[in-house]
Amino acid sequence: MSNLRELRQLAASGDERAVKRAYARALKVTRPEDDPVGFQQLHDAYQQALALCRSIQERGGNVALEDPPLRREAPVSAQTAAAVSPPATFAPSQRVPLSLPAQPDPRAVAAVLLSEGSHTAHLDYRNWLRDHSREWSLDTRDAIGALVLHALRHDQVAMNGDNLTALQRLFGWDDVSGGVDPRQWQWMVQRAGQAWLQLPAQNTALSALMASYDVSRPTPRQVRSALDALRTPRPRWRNLVDALRPVRARRVVALMKVLGCHPDIPLPDGIDPGQANFWGGQSVPTHRLALQVALLRSSVISAVILGIIVFSLWAEGLTQMPSAETLLFTTGAVLLPPALVLLGFAKRSLYYWQMDPEEVRVRHPWLRALGVPVMVLILCGLLPLVEFGGPLALGAVWMLSWQILRIAQLRSCARKGVASPTGSGALFVMVAASMLVLPALVAALVYWGMDLYRHRGRIHWVHRNA
Repeated sequence: MSNLRELRQLAASGDERAVKRAYARALKVTRPEDDPVGFQQLHDAYQQALALCRSIQERGGNVALEDPPLRREAPVSAQTAAAVSPPATFAPSQRVPLSLPAQPDPRAVAAVLLSEGSHTAHLDYRNWLRDHSREWSLDTRDAIGALVLHALRHDQVAMNGDNLTALQRLFGWDDVSGGVDPRQWQWMVQRAGQAWLQLPAQNTALSALMASYDVSRPTPRQVRSALDALRTPRPRWRNLVDALRPVRARRVVALMKVLGCHPDIPLPDGIDPGQANFWGGQSVPTHRLALQVALLRSSVISAVILGIIVFSLWAEGLTQMPSAETLLFTTGAVLLPPALVLLGFAKRSLYYWQMDPEEVRVRHPWLRALGVPVMVLILCGLLPLVEFGGPLALGAVWMLSWQILRIAQLRSCARKGVASPTGSGALFVMVAASMLVLPALVAALVYWGMDLYRHRGRIHWVHRNA
């Protein structure tokens, strides 16, 4: 009885959440298998309390609901008491019939809720829910909520977060007694939002989100093309041809970031795993797919260079076999783009290999620990070749020494867990060390400038021009 009285008092204040909490506490004490009659009375009181809360919220006021006061009856005589018939009593299990309007089919209503929520604005959808849920009974609302929640858990909903919040408040999932884990709810909202962004009507919103990752804002047609690249399974050669255009590749990668395609979580509904692996792999600088795409692009550049050289030789009207120097130059020009790609990939791989934290498992850990001394020994072994290689060999030695010092600095900063100082004294030492081999040229320029300034009055061509 204390639980029933508490429900009536909370219903008089119009606080629906407080009524739900009180009902949840009472269910722990009054169980249907232990006290069926008490449970039925508690459930009826809960329904009446919720109905009263709704009526109070619609009227915008409070209604005081208290137990009826006891009336003091006047004393009657024995004859009068015998003449008056005893009042009728009801059994505790007897239920008072309620006149409810005809209830709709929960499955049909749940389908309409999900369909309207995918394309209706937030304010209109909230008002639509309020108008259509007035005639629902508690059982009908619970059945509809269970169907909608089942669709959410099985990734069958495409809806934005605002409309999902309106559904959450309607069915009481934000309450403790709702039975929905907050972390699970956040995951369901994220999945439904990812599916909602893939709808054709949301191409404009998707384009605006992609603009924060891409260089330029894509058009709706380009957004649809990027979506097709992620949804439609394609062979590897087709993806490599599409990746020849860097802008298209960046656009697809930006779309993956917006949709939340990460390798450690399940992909959004509708995204092909093979396509996601390809476009995600080619965006990683040290992945083999990135190397394949870069080599394919460099081969196109090499073909263009070869075509220009052949056209220039044809334009000169050569009728005989080109000389060995021409063939050597042509071969070097054609092989230069792929060679630069391979060198750049090797450099990036070496950097990442040395900069990974010590707790991360890498290949050849002992060789990584001795990587900097080994590179220094290799460079010392190449120093005698400078005498035969000339300026090009000297420049190569300069670049190698600079890269070794840079790798050592980055590795030390990575092991300490601090950011690499780009403008520190170490970089100044690098640049200064590369110029120590030019003191004679610098001194010559200084002497020439000082002599010109001191004897500027004796230079005859200055006066002649004046």
